[in-house]
Amino acid sequence: ISKPKGEASHPGRGGYNLFKTLVWNQRTYNSVLELVTKLAKEKLDTTRSYHSQSKKAMHRLIEAVRKEYKFIEDYDNDWPVHNMLKTYLKNSSQTARNAR
Repeated sequence: ISKPKGEASHPGRGGYNLFKTLVWNQRTYNSVLELVTKLAKEKLDTTRSYHSQSKKAMHRLIEAVRKEYKFIEDYDNDWPVHNMLKTYLKNSSQTARNAR
């Protein structure tokens, strides 16, 4: 399944709402998001942005999500997981910067 054009969380600027785009039920969406967030806290430096993360750590995290939710493999380059990570890390790194 291809990633839509634009960026998640920017529907007013040509992007899309991730939850609406995926058309997963609320329970599935929340469950995947919860796992992605949990693994990000365990495996990544949440004070740094998405693009500043270790590629190896990101790969391990995505593999763990795929193992738990096989259907993620249906999405080109696991784009829903990447979108969730980008949003989470944007917020967590911003919070860390503001705390300094």
